[in-house]
Amino acid sequence: MIIKTRLGALVAGTLARDPEIKTLGTKDVLILNVKAQSEKDDAGRWKSLFVDVQCWGGLTERDGMYQKGDFVAAFGREIKTREYPEGSGKIYHSLPADGVLPGDLVTLRWMQQVVDMIPDGPPQVPPVMTETDEDTPFDPPAPRPEQTRMASFAVAEKRPPDVPPPDIPPAQQMYPGEVLDDYAPRSRQPVPEDDLTRQLDATDAEDLPF
Repeated sequence: MIIKTRLGALVAGTLARDPEIKTLGTKDVLILNVKAQSEKDDAGRWKSLFVDVQCWGGLTERDGMYQKGDFVAAFGREIKTREYPEGSGKIYHSLPADGVLPGDLVTLRWMQQVVDMIPDGPPQVPPVMTETDEDTPFDPPAPRPEQTRMASFAVAEKRPPDVPPPDIPPAQQMYPGEVLDDYAPRSRQPVPEDDLTRQLDATDAEDLPF
């Protein structure tokens, strides 16, 4: 594939042969011979267009990284065309590349090469389990202690009304100076009518909501 715009050109295809380093003038250049496109002529024969992608920089990094059949996409300012030898009718195309992008299979091959370079570590020895008297996270949970008596106020709830509350040691009292009777439930006693009347008389009428 060849794309030409006013901003530059892009050539994409497979390498027709292994890359090679040539000397042009006084500088070395890496040549990637890209098979950019193929089409049939009127006789039904396939004709291919090849473009020499010229990589002037990064020779050390690129050397040995590509091989015949790899898919690459190169981009640069323009594709140059020349006839060599002059008058022979043989046209050669070249692209001074600003950058080269490898295909996905090329990237995967590079990744596998890196993985293969990683040395194998020593074999992993399974851990040895030894007995110990200390607690470990693998021990079964300890049984919860069975609650045999309730709190002091709960004990008072369960006792019959005619049975006095048991003596509770001071350590089981909720606050210093309190006794179990302070928390024992009491039956609701009806308020005598005379006491209720006295309470209502003592209340200011203006404070009543009605």
